[in-house]
Amino acid sequence: MARRGDIYDLLDQIKERPGMFVVDHSLEQLSMILHGYEACLWSHDLEEDVEGRPFHTASFNEWLREEKGWSTACGFAHAIGHEEPDAEAALALFFDLLGAYRAS
Repeated sequence: MARRGDIYDLLDQIKERPGMFVVDHSLEQLSMILHGYEACLWSHDLEEDVEGRPFHTASFNEWLREEKGWSTACGFAHAIGHEEPDAEAALALFFDLLGAYRAS
C-alpha cells in the first residue's frame, strides 16, 4: 500500500502551488485549512507519524511566541501578517518559519 501523506506533505504542496489552495496568498485561508485538518484528525482520534516535530497550530503559535516574541493571541496568520503586511511575502515567511519550527 502506498504511503499516505501527512500534514507536511500537504504543506509542501501548498508551498509549491499556493494558488491551488488559497486565494491571494491568504494566511487566514491557510490557517482554516490547517484547523480543518486538525479537526479531522481529532474527530477520528488519529495522530500522524511525521518526520521531525509534529505540527499543531497551537504548538506553532506557542513556538512563534517564544521564538519571536510575537503575540499569537489571534493565531499565527495574524501574527505573521502583522510582521509582514504583503500577503505573498507573509506566506513565504510562514514557510520559512515552518521549516525552523519543524527542525526545532
